Amino acid sequence: MKQYQVLVKKEWKQFFKEWKVIWLPMVFILLGIMQPIAVYYLPFLMDLVGEEEGVTIDLSAMEQTSSEIFAGTLSSQFDQLGLIVIAVSIMGMIQIDKKDGMLDIILTKPVGVKNYVLSKYTSYLLLVLFSIAIGYLTSYGYTVFLFESIPIQNVLLGFVYYALWIAFIVAFVLLMSSIVKQTALLAIGSIGILFILRAMNGWNDLIDLILPSSLSYEAINQMITGQSSEILIHIVVIILWSILLLYLSVQKLSIRNA
Repeated sequence: MKQYQVLVKKEWKQFFKEWKVIWLPMVFILLGIMQPIAVYYLPFLMDLVGEEEGVTIDLSAMEQTSSEIFAGTLSSQFDQLGLIVIAVSIMGMIQIDKKDGMLDIILTKPVGVKNYVLSKYTSYLLLVLFSIAIGYLTSYGYTVFLFESIPIQNVLLGFVYYALWIAFIVAFVLLMSSIVKQTALLAIGSIGILFILRAMNGWNDLIDLILPSSLSYEAINQMITGQSSEILIHIVVIILWSILLLYLSVQKLSIRNA
């Protein structure tokens, strides 16, 4: 446990040194305010366009509830551009140690591969969740201020479900970082596979049950409707996926250290 704590402290010192604890939350704050502000000012912009073109635009079909607007922060911001930001910002968590030789030095010490992998995973997961939580709260505040209140239970449950999806993403990128050597291939491969997983949602009910990305959609449904289907199955599945990815990372690095 002491070795694990030392490694976690090392990671957080590096986060502060690289200013990740500042710029990553700032990115998600910007992403968080984009959705409510864009929706709020859209009618004014459409009116201006309509007046210039001499056309009357019916905006009633574009009206959204505050819950739908807030859910759009996840679906249109965090789960698209935000996903790219996450993958790019954490993709070097093991690869960097490989390049500068630190990985071989660390693994030759009595640290243990498990402690190394878990310290990387928990450190980066906490950093990403902290950043997303800041952006999430900012988006919630702007949405409530500009529109109407949102049931707090839906807000909290939506975040919990989405956090589990993020836990899978960090575990997946960790595995990719332990396998892939080329930075460009690591970035393209990680982002591409994650977007494919998102795109596969809705193809088949059975496939949806085993897709880790399904929990992202359940988070959005929870925020909009206050309901989520077969949520316990989705939670168990994504936890098992995350554990499997961490296990594979440990095995990959154990082979390297053998």
